[in-house]
Amino acid sequence: MDYQNKTKDELIHELKKFHQMAIHTKMITNIGDVVVIIDKAYINRYKSPNIEKYFGWKPEDLVGEHALVNVHPDDKDKARDLLNSLAEVPESIGTMECRYLCKDNSYKWIKITISNLIHDTEIKGFLGNYHDISDRKLAEEALKESDWKFRALFEKGPIGVAYHVMVNDANDKPIDYLFLDANDTYLELTGVDPRGRLVTEAFPGIEKDPFDWIGLFGKVARTGETIRFENYLESNKRWYDCVGYQYKPDHFVAAFLEITKRKQAELQLQEMNEVLNQINTELNAAKENAEDSANALKHSHDLMHYIIEHNRGAIAVHDKNYKYIY
Repeated sequence: MDYQNKTKDELIHELKKFHQMAIHTKMITNIGDVVVIIDKAYINRYKSPNIEKYFGWKPEDLVGEHALVNVHPDDKDKARDLLNSLAEVPESIGTMECRYLCKDNSYKWIKITISNLIHDTEIKGFLGNYHDISDRKLAEEALKESDWKFRALFEKGPIGVAYHVMVNDANDKPIDYLFLDANDTYLELTGVDPRGRLVTEAFPGIEKDPFDWIGLFGKVARTGETIRFENYLESNKRWYDCVGYQYKPDHFVAAFLEITKRKQAELQLQEMNEVLNQINTELNAAKENAEDSANALKHSHDLMHYIIEHNRGAIAVHDKNYKYIY
């Protein structure tokens, strides 16, 4: 730059401009979004230096290349359609999410916002900014899969599932809970459609049940503790194997199987064992009595034999009709 032929004011202006450019470069380098300028032929004319930090490329690697060169093949049509639609309307703005090729040949999900500034005397093209959203996409996919599994279990599974929100009093003590939803299996296993009703309405008397259903699920909804238990519900005379877990604060899910038949079988088995134990006790007692009788009989026989062997006189044995048998 020829500073010798510049006036003082021109030099001051150039220094200010240089200073502004330095600040701009520093800001662009440290922001989270990559800035891009694309001309009307869809060629990259500018890439901010921070692209290397986030995607591995140097700006010079991509400047002069087609804007869609790094877009995943399955997303190119969508990206091209966005640019075409923006090109028709000056100063229009559009956004999209797509997969973007990195220097190491991996793809990252990005969200890009593009403005049509083709008629702007400084930009003369599309001005865009984009950033990495891969972590968010992974979380969304995990959530979708989790939701799909839960929905499949909720709608088609053999387990009764219900979703609730706790009702607390002024002292934040749980006093009831509202059924927000319940699957068809729940209705079959309980014989009750509780949706949109309080538990004290759906199962009258549950608040007086010896098992504190409301208090236990209130703890789950408040603390996030997961529980599993087996219990008898007095209001409908059925046994349940139940799991409860917090979905979000003050909300919980209860999933369960009815185990009434199993419990009845266990009770019958217990009663049979008790009867068998009683019979065994009686048999043992009878055995002991028989052994005592046998011992007494042997003792009598031995005594009789002794008397016979040592008696000097005659001994006779006769039956009740006084007929001699010995």
